[in-house]
Amino acid sequence: MALIKRMITPNLLQNTDTMTFGVSRIKPVFYYFLGALFLWYEMAVQSSPSVMATNMMHDIALSSQWFGLAMGAYFFSYALMQIPVGLLFDRYRAKNLLMIAVLFCVSGTFLFSFGTNLWLLALARFFTGFGSAFAFIGVLVIANDWFDRRHFAFLVGLAQLIAAFGAMVGQMPLAYLVEHFKWQGAAQCIAISGLVLLLLFMFGLKHPQKKACCDVLAPWASLKQVLCHKQTWFIALYAFSAWSPIALFAELWGVPYLMVRSHLHNLQAASYSATIWIALAIASPILGLLSDRLQKRRSLMLLCCGIGFLGSSLMLYSHYQAPYFINFCMIAIGVAASGQILCFALIKAHFPKQNLAVAVGFINMAVVIGGALFQPLVGYFIHRHHVLMHLAQSMGYLESDYRFALAIIPLCYLLGFVLSGFCIKDRFLSALD
Repeated sequence: MALIKRMITPNLLQNTDTMTFGVSRIKPVFYYFLGALFLWYEMAVQSSPSVMATNMMHDIALSSQWFGLAMGAYFFSYALMQIPVGLLFDRYRAKNLLMIAVLFCVSGTFLFSFGTNLWLLALARFFTGFGSAFAFIGVLVIANDWFDRRHFAFLVGLAQLIAAFGAMVGQMPLAYLVEHFKWQGAAQCIAISGLVLLLLFMFGLKHPQKKACCDVLAPWASLKQVLCHKQTWFIALYAFSAWSPIALFAELWGVPYLMVRSHLHNLQAASYSATIWIALAIASPILGLLSDRLQKRRSLMLLCCGIGFLGSSLMLYSHYQAPYFINFCMIAIGVAASGQILCFALIKAHFPKQNLAVAVGFINMAVVIGGALFQPLVGYFIHRHHVLMHLAQSMGYLESDYRFALAIIPLCYLLGFVLSGFCIKDRFLSALD
């Protein structure tokens, strides 16, 4: 509680004389976790196709390349909306924007449950991605409004912890629902839970009494200021390389690969994949807090990429099947992904408060472009390798097909290693920023 007390924005507390001592500190925490609940929900929606993939490809008669294309539609709309969403959050209240976003997520998920062909599934995922685009930026805007700026990295890490637990819901518990109610019923359960979230936003979410509007730059001026900074692009590329393995492996192709690699049932493979999210959940707030205390971002980002390269290489090119070995590889990928939270702390240190949402939106766009690009691309590589190796007559894709396509993962970590080692510069907020 002492940590939370120090993190609340001092100016905010001075302007809340009518509030009691306890309530003045509980409200910001409540609003932050309410916003993070949408992030939890959005990540469950985002990662849900991984445990549905095998059943859906069978039921709708889709190859991996077409299935990957349909699921990648989520990331196309998510990525395209990041900068517009940032501009919207810089100008309008979070509550109204988040309620509209939840409605899009619920509508898209209901439509997904009735998907009977490629185009309907792609349209449903596009709508869901559109709504989900507001989740992460929304949490950071709430954190920026209610908490001291110097603790931003920890709050980003805490948000990532909550998001990771949401993704876990899209793995193990959802795999259980798929087993008992098929993938259509599981998707409908997700949609119904979104309606509960909408009611919570409607009656529980508030905004600061004083919201600065006079110093907000014009949209193009704000965007130009962000895009013309060289460090923006280096940080964005790192965010892309750190999260792409999660988007292509943990959120879609990981479960099918583990089923083939280790001859596992869908539920068993989902449990291993969920280990990635557990590691990410634990590592993210620790990494954020550690970077705030040590005043180091770049060296920790470098370390994360090294861990990710080791874990992904062992997973792909070692044939060792022991459960502890597979868990080690999953943990390494999860820890490596936590490095992307430091990108948001770095970008915040480079820009003033009135440009925060659009700067965060640009970085988050770079994060999710990996899913838009690599989910369909990996699906295409799996299918083409299968055909070119004259294995098209076999009953399903083989481990060699997945290994060939998933070689993108260690390459992503190599890119992140180079960026954090030679291109990105550390910068921190002072107490007066």
